Amino acid sequence: MTTTPTTTTIEIPLEEFARHNTSMLELLHALYLGGGSLHTTALYTRAHKSNNYSRPWLLKAERMGFITRKEVPTPKGKRGNVRIVNTLTPKGRKLLSSLGLTTTVR
Repeated sequence: MTTTPTTTTIEIPLEEFARHNTSMLELLHALYLGGGSLHTTALYTRAHKSNNYSRPWLLKAERMGFITRKEVPTPKGKRGNVRIVNTLTPKGRKLLSSLGLTTTVR
């Protein structure tokens, strides 16, 4: 017996979505203000969020299609692991503009 994953879509009002996903929206807004593309550590710093709390919200935003995450090798001469660059998608920009978050400055 094999199982196949299914996805169910439920439409909810935009205000209710914003109320239940405020942390994700703060990360998306910080990404927008950062030029639309930031590596994860810089995004957490800009949004004033911790790694442990924000990672699930980033992964949820990726699953929902609001951001893309891509591994980028560490620049030569710098120490550390592979960096993950988060980029805002057109769907994410549309969400922020529909909530009025693209014109406000934090």
